[in-house]
Amino acid sequence: MASMFKRYPPPSRRVIYFAREAALHAGVNAIDSTHILSGLLMEESTRVNKLFHLADRFPEQAARLRSLAKFSQPRDIPLAKEGKRILAQAAEEANRLDDYWIDTDHLMLGILSQESSAGAIMLHGIGLGISEARGVIAKTSPREDFGPEPALWWLEKPITRIGKWTGLLYLLGVITLIRLLTEHSCILPLIRQK
Repeated sequence: MASMFKRYPPPSRRVIYFAREAALHAGVNAIDSTHILSGLLMEESTRVNKLFHLADRFPEQAARLRSLAKFSQPRDIPLAKEGKRILAQAAEEANRLDDYWIDTDHLMLGILSQESSAGAIMLHGIGLGISEARGVIAKTSPREDFGPEPALWWLEKPITRIGKWTGLLYLLGVITLIRLLTEHSCILPLIRQK
């Protein structure tokens, strides 16, 4: 599970922690979109709250969430299928923006990508759509420095179908070039001997 969250900086990890707390308080057995949105509301200083003022747009819910008592012995609670899709989409959004760190704004985009989820419906209710949110996020910079990014991290990104075909064509071109060079280098010594 730790490797799943290796790209998550501290603010995003806290959001997931608070999402788990919200799910435990709700008495459910899996973390869904509303719990991840609750986690985003709990952490006022995050990038997503600076850009979109979520805590200000959901003031009653944010206040209620902050007043919840922490569990003295928290237990692990899994992600619902919807929650897993949100985290996967958040990683895709970070990749699309060439960001190594999956920040809180990527998590919000992950929620918005699941249009039929309760969390996305709540965000749509305050006027946030995925296209507009992507535009705001793409225009804002710089991101907080969470430490060095691993070298060549982008090689871990999933490869698209077009990328696979491009790679295959490149590999075939290299093999053909090597073959041509080796054939000509074998012929050249024979020509020189004559």
